[in-house]
Amino acid sequence: MMGGIKAEAQKKLLKELGIEDVSSAKEGLKKLKEMQDAQLSEAEKLKAQIAELEKAKAEAHSLAEAASAKFVAVAKGVPADKVDKVVKLAGSYDGETVEAKIDAVLADFPEIAKAPATPAPTFGTQTQAKTPNEAEKVSAELDKIFGLKK
Repeated sequence: MMGGIKAEAQKKLLKELGIEDVSSAKEGLKKLKEMQDAQLSEAEKLKAQIAELEKAKAEAHSLAEAASAKFVAVAKGVPADKVDKVVKLAGSYDGETVEAKIDAVLADFPEIAKAPATPAPTFGTQTQAKTPNEAEKVSAELDKIFGLKK
């Protein structure tokens, strides 16, 4: 008798909740669980996408900072072959701006900003200027050697 009263109470409760029987209630709960899982996986996908975008943003910011630092170094007179070294050194210095950090590096290593004096390129051998008298003497000697007459 007790089992019948419990079953009647369950049926009455399910009808009040708008559910016809126990199997449809189980089916409804299963569908609800699937929807929650789908929403959760969507949320996880969005979280992963946000993390990926934040990483890309950080990389872009880092590249922009490096480009800015290189520009400042070149503007301060650092030769192109030493720009990367100066930027790397500037990263370990204290300062509010990139320019302040590079100034600190150049203050510690002033020889970096000095461009080495390069001699003018020479092409071939240099000759000494000859006066017209010397040129005439040389021409006369060559005429004698080759047997030419003027």
